[in-house]
Amino acid sequence: MQLTKASAEATARIERLSRANSLLSRFIEEADSRELNPVTVGSSALEELSDSISMDGGVIALDGNDGPVVVARAGQEQPGTTRTVVPLSVGERSVGFVAITSQDELTRDDQTVVRDLLQPVALAFGNVLLLQDIAQRAVREERQRLARDLHDEIGPSLASLGLAVDLALLRHPADPDLAQHLQALRSSVTGLVEDVRSTVADLRMSPQPSIGEVVRRIAGELPEDSPMIDIRLEERRPPRPSLAPDIAAIVVEALRNAIAHSEATTIIVHGSSDFDEGRITVFDDGTGFDRDEVPGGRFGLVGMEERAERMGASLNILSTNRGTTVTVAWGPE
Repeated sequence: MQLTKASAEATARIERLSRANSLLSRFIEEADSRELNPVTVGSSALEELSDSISMDGGVIALDGNDGPVVVARAGQEQPGTTRTVVPLSVGERSVGFVAITSQDELTRDDQTVVRDLLQPVALAFGNVLLLQDIAQRAVREERQRLARDLHDEIGPSLASLGLAVDLALLRHPADPDLAQHLQALRSSVTGLVEDVRSTVADLRMSPQPSIGEVVRRIAGELPEDSPMIDIRLEERRPPRPSLAPDIAAIVVEALRNAIAHSEATTIIVHGSSDFDEGRITVFDDGTGFDRDEVPGGRFGLVGMEERAERMGASLNILSTNRGTTVTVAWGPE
């Protein structure tokens, strides 16, 4: 009887796993489609709106963890125009908004057209956010599992190995060659223990957005007359969580300085990131500045240098009358 019950439970579990596998496979197929690319969806929606109603410009934003992120923009808001904001939602969940600028207020017919055109946009954005939720939950649970395994299994095993090496050193003090090898082994074990502790701490920290995500968010919020932001980042892996906030803060400060003060037409953010090592440069083609003439605290230069020093990174700031280059590098030289 118990065997039959166990067999039935195992069969039911296999069926649930099979259904979950099929569902995840469909999710992956949908995630790769253009219909779930918020930039493509937003741009197409603005084109359809401009063909259907009289409008000067528009912005479409997707709700993010840190607030709305502009994914598409068309036209330019002119002084004296009317701005109409249309929220996007699926059920009770807000997924973004559309802001339309026009010479006159939208008529009732225009509002009906807008609602009809934006319904598939809201559904697409809802699907994007749902997939993000699933991915973030999966990543969070896997990080927690890895942290537990490292802390509860690998960490104690390495500690036991270290104690065994210490005992061997005590038992064979007269053999200098063996003692030298054991000391080297002990040093390696100690380094591994520290690496495990650092990795566990990183895994238990909340994942940070990638540098590219941060830069794209800032670029999406800029008005039309701002410098062009050219992003050329190769991110195999985001920076180590313990380093990520300081690296992001340096890049953001350099980018905002270039936007606000450089009078540049183009700003290029380029470089690479691979967890424990990376190099990111923010370059603008503006007028530059003289470091000796910058008042204390201006441009956040001191704060950038303090952050770089705190995490053991290098920070290089070069400015001429042809532009400014800020480079932050971390990891092995």
